[in-house]
Amino acid sequence: MKMKKYLITLLLASTALFVHATEHDINFGVGGSNTYSPSSLTVNVGDTILWLGDFSSHPLTSLTIPAGAAAFSQSTGSGLYYVVTQPGTYNYKCTVHSGMTGSFTANAVSTGISSVANYNEFKIFPTTVQNTINIDLGNATKANIVITNLLGDKVFNGDIYDNAAIDVSSFNSGLYFVNIYDADRLKATKRFFKQ
Repeated sequence: MKMKKYLITLLLASTALFVHATEHDINFGVGGSNTYSPSSLTVNVGDTILWLGDFSSHPLTSLTIPAGAAAFSQSTGSGLYYVVTQPGTYNYKCTVHSGMTGSFTANAVSTGISSVANYNEFKIFPTTVQNTINIDLGNATKANIVITNLLGDKVFNGDIYDNAAIDVSSFNSGLYFVNIYDADRLKATKRFFKQ
């Protein structure tokens, strides 16, 4: 019963954060141009960036990103989703056309969920993933990990020690939360996007 209350609390807190999450479209190569439109914008942590264009003509790569954020690149296809997980400025470019650059600045958004004592160095990477999510407990040596989807459905539950790699290849595409529990109490939460 306690676990259910914590999951409901987590779902309500995360829903409050993502009710205001926005998708920002960045078009490129429109009409043969070598520009990103818009070339700069301001977003919030939790928002999604969607680049739309021909990546084979305009390969995309990140130049600078905030600490803890996942790098991004794309050289095929026509769309790339990127969930913004860290505040700061993100710079990117087309690797073929000099001067074809863009940036966005992400503002921090309070989730109402805080890390406490032994779990303040808890990290997950990458934050946009296809197969495996890596978990680093930082200064903690053991934790119970519960991964939930955006609806609060539990998709993984298990104990890990120090560092662990969890196979998420069978998960559906979408946003997931990695929750650390200690003695049935939620201690910290991070999120990742499964492609």
